[in-house]
Amino acid sequence: VVEPAGAFYTFPSIKKFGLVSEDFCIKAIKEANVALVPGDCFGTEGHIRLSYCVSDQDLDEGLNRLSTFISTL
Repeated sequence: VVEPAGAFYTFPSIKKFGLVSEDFCIKAIKEANVALVPGDCFGTEGHIRLSYCVSDQDLDEGLNRLSTFISTL
């Protein structure tokens, strides 16, 4: 991930998981209750858009869920 300069979102790569971004995001919402945006919506297939314009507590919870989800792939 490239550290953003002042933005409230980032585009981490998901290429190593072997899923297109839309499929990854659908699985994440169904299995981890984490909403992400497919990178192909922004011309960056193989990535997801992760927004962090929430409270630190909500961000921690979401990242923990995402981490658990990723560990199952």
